[in-house]
Order: sequence, then structure tokens, then C-alpha cells
Amino acid sequence: MSCDSAPVGFVGCGRLGLAIAYVLVRAGIPVCLGSRDGGAKATACAQKLGSLARGGSYSTVVQSCHVLFVCLANPGQSDPVCAFLDAHREALSGKGKIIIDPTNPYSYAQLPPPQP
Repeated sequence: MSCDSAPVGFVGCGRLGLAIAYVLVRAGIPVCLGSRDGGAKATACAQKLGSLARGGSYSTVVQSCHVLFVCLANPGQSDPVCAFLDAHREALSGKGKIIIDPTNPYSYAQLPPPQP
């Protein structure tokens, strides 16, 4: 699935990414969600967010979106953000993309999931 109309991409479909995507969709800004399972979870989440949301794989988001929120799990022993950047280095390098890493060491367990 192409996300050509979605200038804001999300790598990861957890509470943080979906909360930010939800706010953008409510503001009329299209989004493209990407999930590590090839896009199955992202597509299901996008359907819940409405017509301004699309789902796909991480690669779809990287290739199709100029602004990327990399919303992966809290690093712990290994850093999934660094692993993602390494895996997609060629597609990201020199393309003028804006990458935002909103991850932090705090738990989002207390945050309610976004309610479309």
C-alpha cells in the first residue's frame, strides 16, 4: 500500500505512536502507520483511525513519508530505534527525511489507548 498522501509516518503501532497519529488525524493530517509484522497490525490500527490513516510495513513508511516518528519500545538491553535506523540506513540516508524519536524510559501503561 502506498502512503503517498500521508506526509507523516509512524514506525510502530503502540500506545505512543497511535496517540500521536490519532491527534494528527483529528486535525485533518493524513498518516501512514508501519508495523514490524509486514503491516498487518498497522492496517488494522489505520482502519480504526479512519480514512486519513493508511497501514503498511516499516519499509512502506520509510519509502513513502517525509516525516517519520520512530515509536518503538523502550530500549532496555538493546535499542530498537538504532536497530531500525541501521536496517533502513540506505533508504533514509541523504533523502532529507525528518526522523523524530519520541521514546523515553517512562512507562505508557497508564496512558489510555486513543479512542477514534
